[in-house]
Amino acid sequence: MISNAAAILVQRISGGIIEGADYQSISYGLLIPFIFFVWKTDVKVIDIGKVALCLLMLILFGGRSGIFCAICCIGIKCLQKAKRKAAWMVASILMASLLLISYKPILEMIVTISSDMGTGGSLVKYSQLGGVFSDSGRGMIYKTAIEVIKDAPLVGHGMGADRFLLGEYGFRYGNYPHNLLLELMIHFGVVWGVAIVVGLFVLFYRFYKRRRENPELCVLFVICFFSTGFLILLFSSSYLVCPLAFALLAIVFKTGFSVRFTLGRMRK
Repeated sequence: MISNAAAILVQRISGGIIEGADYQSISYGLLIPFIFFVWKTDVKVIDIGKVALCLLMLILFGGRSGIFCAICCIGIKCLQKAKRKAAWMVASILMASLLLISYKPILEMIVTISSDMGTGGSLVKYSQLGGVFSDSGRGMIYKTAIEVIKDAPLVGHGMGADRFLLGEYGFRYGNYPHNLLLELMIHFGVVWGVAIVVGLFVLFYRFYKRRRENPELCVLFVICFFSTGFLILLFSSSYLVCPLAFALLAIVFKTGFSVRFTLGRMRK
């Protein structure tokens, strides 16, 4: 969090000397401390301040995907607490209702503040291009990705094939589909691509059932899941360039298979 804040500060005060900060990558980095502090078990007052600071920086400087992941992270945490205390359920419903009713003026206020500060975040960029909720060309890339898949639906084109095939099929503004399922189907075919995604969810479920066995590992899982390890990969980036995706695989394989077998042997 400190390094990301420093990067933003240096870029802002340097004027024309240092420009072109990658705010989207910065927002991905900010997600890690944000998720950690949201999911801490022993939350202190200072941790609430850290969460608020990370969220503020995400909103003003970050990409849309980072903001979306932060909202999902808070929402799931509130629902988890709501199972234990009715007050959390009431608070969650009120917050969700407020967002649904007032999201447009909230977005307008954020865009105005960010524009005045000159932060250049994702919300400002897409607002200037025609709308905060613009698909930013994803519809076109999804269509092209499906055409690539149709030409090798059974075995796929091989890992990383999308890096050059998307261009050959006519889409020259990106080199991966920005969707995990489409990317896996290009690499491994429809059957294996779907099987991998289904297998992931099975492993996620197994991990969820054993989450209390290792609280420290659970925190690592949550950080990976709500950032570039999984959630962001559903609509942005690529698993091949996201180390947290492979960290997530290691975590769920460990708890989904080897731990279960080890515990079984110990019981005997």
